Amino acid sequence: MLQKYQMEIDGGKNQLNIKEFAFIGKQKHLNDSLRLRSEDFLMAHKVTYDLDAVSNAIANGKTALIDELRTDVFYPTEICATLIADQVIDLFDNDKDQPVEFFFDDRDALADADSMP
Repeated sequence: MLQKYQMEIDGGKNQLNIKEFAFIGKQKHLNDSLRLRSEDFLMAHKVTYDLDAVSNAIANGKTALIDELRTDVFYPTEICATLIADQVIDLFDNDKDQPVEFFFDDRDALADADSMP
């Protein structure tokens, strides 16, 4: 399934917001190229974190950050959690005031796992 993740710092509320969107557009075949549009995604989930807790987790390393970001209701796969953590670290390191987003297609991860001996 194709997903989009958007991370944004809300300094006024001292929060990090992560939104997860699911692809609801149409794709005929796995190899069809997609022209991704905002209207092809539906927000499936939003989680909010305290900025200080996230900053402390970043200082303790990526594994600590992933542990902080994973919750009972938001538990991305290891591959996806690592990508989210990378984006969050970049967001903090560069003091970005605009949301950052990335796309994740779990079919790629499954294909990679199938090709391993």
